Amino acid sequence: MSALILLTRPRAASERFAQEFRALYHVHGSDGGEGGALVASKQAPQIMVLPLAEIVPCGPVPDMSAYRGAVFTSQNAVAAYALGGGSRDIPAYCVGDVTAQAARDLGMRAMSSDGTAEELIADICAKGQNGPLMHLRGAQGRGRVAQRLSAAGIPCDEAVLYRQDDVPVSVQNKADLTAQAAQADVIIAPVFSPLGAARLSLLGESPAPMWVLAISKAAANALDGRGDARIEVADRPSSDAMLAGLKRLCDAAERLEGRPSPH
Repeated sequence: MSALILLTRPRAASERFAQEFRALYHVHGSDGGEGGALVASKQAPQIMVLPLAEIVPCGPVPDMSAYRGAVFTSQNAVAAYALGGGSRDIPAYCVGDVTAQAARDLGMRAMSSDGTAEELIADICAKGQNGPLMHLRGAQGRGRVAQRLSAAGIPCDEAVLYRQDDVPVSVQNKADLTAQAAQADVIIAPVFSPLGAARLSLLGESPAPMWVLAISKAAANALDGRGDARIEVADRPSSDAMLAGLKRLCDAAERLEGRPSPH
């Protein structure tokens, strides 16, 4: 039958991911208006952008002249670094391909790891980097990257450049979601972090069966408030793996027999 893809990251990231999904899998549609829905062709999934967070810059970019590299664990940090006028003349050590590409777009020499803080730390250590480095991150960052690099003998400081604030869910938001879900058999919600997973509980009871695609086991473990959901974990913690996993779930939704009519 059909699926409604629900994207709850901050608007810019959600819209970028929606464009990537449509481009890769030929899902065509038109802007559904203020609710953010993209109504696709008859057999294609719908896409609804309903941000549950927004990115707010909250700190200055530090003087980078004493550092031999910048460490980024999100593309939001790269964007905040650019907004704050950060130097492009030092290497960027990035958690994954999307973050690395954002740094390259600034003109930085960027190294990409495989999507986790653990792999990023291991890659930096393997390169024999002496430091000092600067980890530029969000207020809700996880992984203790600077502390762990320093403990491994690579001095690393950190600076908070942005925070993610919750976006309240309005009555209209819930009504829009219910209206869109009425045209689908399942809601598929990709979540890209433990914090993003936890925010799904803000939506309350789902108006349709919910399938959640988590980017990692840590994100899946944060879904305690969604005991009604079918939960799957992407093959790798990367945007490409999330796109592939989302397509797989949409294909599975097409094979459903459909929900019983309420009448």
